Amino acid sequence: MKSVCPICEELLNQSNLVDVKSVVDDNLYYLSGVRIVNSQVELHCDFEHRFDEEGFTIEKPHRLVAVIEAAFDGFGRCIQFDIREVCSG
Repeated sequence: MKSVCPICEELLNQSNLVDVKSVVDDNLYYLSGVRIVNSQVELHCDFEHRFDEEGFTIEKPHRLVAVIEAAFDGFGRCIQFDIREVCSG
């Protein structure tokens, strides 16, 4: 999904956006030890727009929120992870 920053209107690239590893594996599973099972949920994840399209740090980083649709199977594995919207944070 191509997302545009709602604050500066620049394109958000992979180095800016959250992904299933950073949200589910590194935060939800690793830090909290929590599993969501047999569910489809909406997650709101805070992150910063820090890099331009070439990967250089932007002059004024700003906070954003990714609205994510995620689904989990009966074992608690994330089987769907889609960023639906990016909002100002």
